[in-house]
Amino acid sequence: MTSKSFSEMQSNWNRTGIQLAVYRQELFDVMGAYGDCWIEDASNKYSTRKLDFRCEYGVPVDIAITILSMAGVEQYNDFNFECLAKFDDNCTIQIAREGSVSLYVTRKGSYVDMPTAQDVKADEMDEVSGEDNVFRYWWD
Repeated sequence: MTSKSFSEMQSNWNRTGIQLAVYRQELFDVMGAYGDCWIEDASNKYSTRKLDFRCEYGVPVDIAITILSMAGVEQYNDFNFECLAKFDDNCTIQIAREGSVSLYVTRKGSYVDMPTAQDVKADEMDEVSGEDNVFRYWWD
């Protein structure tokens, strides 16, 4: 998994204009929340950082990987974005930050095959909504 520019990422998205607008907004929000991960200037590094943050929308796994990569969150504490490969195409990811990396994962259909906390090396995994198959993963 490598970092891509937004234009490279966008050219690979075979989705509608509305989806692209949502993905662009999610990228903007995540870049701000994790500003301390990619901004090199020490005087501005923490100006946009949000320690209590959750994206408004869920995005497909491949988009989440790209957004996290662009925001400099490939590895953060115990989180490594390669763990997202454990989630299948039936999952959407809401990127969050609760002090550290947090993901809210919604799975269409059965939740039986959801990765466990141990599978993705998360410190916590909670069922947020059983009806909607939403699970929260958190890494410290």
